[in-house]
Amino acid sequence: MKKIALFFMLLLLSVNDNMLFSKTFDNSLNNDTVVVNMGGFNYKCDSFDLDSLMQSINDYNEHLSYYMDSLSEKLENMTFEKNRIHYYNDSLKMNLESCFKGFEKTFENLDVVFEMYSPILKKMDTACFAELGNLSEEFDYSMEEFDNCGKKWIWKKDTVYSNKIEKSFDVSKTSRFIFDGKFSNLNIKTWNEDKIEIDVRMIVLSDSKIDKSKFDDVFDVNIYKKNKDVYLYASMKNNRNNRNYNNETLIFVCDVKMPEYMSMDVTSYYADVKLQNVHKPSSFNINYGSLSGLDSYDKIDLKLKYGNCKFDNISDLDAAIYYSDCNFMNCSSYNGTVYYSDIKFQDVNNMDMSLYYSDLVTGNIGSLIISANYSDVVMNDILNSCNANLSYSDMIVKKITTNCTECKIKGVFSEIKVFNEKDGKTIKYDEMFINTSL
Repeated sequence: MKKIALFFMLLLLSVNDNMLFSKTFDNSLNNDTVVVNMGGFNYKCDSFDLDSLMQSINDYNEHLSYYMDSLSEKLENMTFEKNRIHYYNDSLKMNLESCFKGFEKTFENLDVVFEMYSPILKKMDTACFAELGNLSEEFDYSMEEFDNCGKKWIWKKDTVYSNKIEKSFDVSKTSRFIFDGKFSNLNIKTWNEDKIEIDVRMIVLSDSKIDKSKFDDVFDVNIYKKNKDVYLYASMKNNRNNRNYNNETLIFVCDVKMPEYMSMDVTSYYADVKLQNVHKPSSFNINYGSLSGLDSYDKIDLKLKYGNCKFDNISDLDAAIYYSDCNFMNCSSYNGTVYYSDIKFQDVNNMDMSLYYSDLVTGNIGSLIISANYSDVVMNDILNSCNANLSYSDMIVKKITTNCTECKIKGVFSEIKVFNEKDGKTIKYDEMFINTSL
């Protein structure tokens, strides 16, 4: 009877799709032992022991129930997360729509505000510009008053010493003017007469009573003509009264008028040299002072130390510049060396420059040969050719035109930025060694 019940129970279990049921007999076991496989689990039971079989089935059901509960819990968690994601998506969408509506409303309000205040802003701009104009006029007036006060303060002093030397000489086209001065300003103008006229003014102003005789040996002036050349020596002597000069104002000016065809050889220390036009080859050696002029139509040899120089137009300039600032408008040809200085050109036809610890800024350049060391170079357009050798320097070229037939750039520890008009590309180099042809 037990065997019949066992058979039907096993048959019932085998119908369940959720359980794989197989029965085998192991010959190594006694004939009363049955091995049952249910859901991957093997159970040994006595074939005549129904209680043992039922226990095995219960164990299997417990395993199956555990897995089903775990799966159900995971499904619930996934459903919860899915619902939460949908909630966040809906909330985010609503917030974004609200923000966009707020932005649109804000822009509408801003348009209204701008329309409301646009006339007021225009009036404010007009008033501001008018006020700036008034301030500029007041500033100019204040500066003028300041200059007048300075002049009044100077001329308030009494003239304790005054001397004037005037000389003139006939000159020819082969004559030269040679100047050597210290502490004496030089003003040169040209005229159409065949003679040179020199006017030297020496004035001492003071607000205290002093011995006038102490200035008798202060000024040293010598004017003479030797062969065809005219010489002017103007200086201040070193003497024991120098310590008393701080209380006085000394005016030492040399005014020269000469023909355009005369060349010049000027050496100046601690003073300013002002020119009108230079029509013949001339040389200038300026130290601790300034040189300024309008136009030069011939070659100028310039040596400048601790000063500044400014010219509008120069035909041919050969310069050695040290610790100075120079500003040239247009230059046909430049050849020189620059140390520890700032140089500016507007346009240069031809340039051959050696640059050391300096800055160079130019407009358009026809042909360029440059050697830059520890310097910065900024240029507008290179028109014809470029040969640059850089060392620890930066070079920026706005444009190399299509007419430029040759462009070679070499650099060591340098940064270069060049726009090549031929291919419309900006070329940058920031390398240890650069050797390129464009």
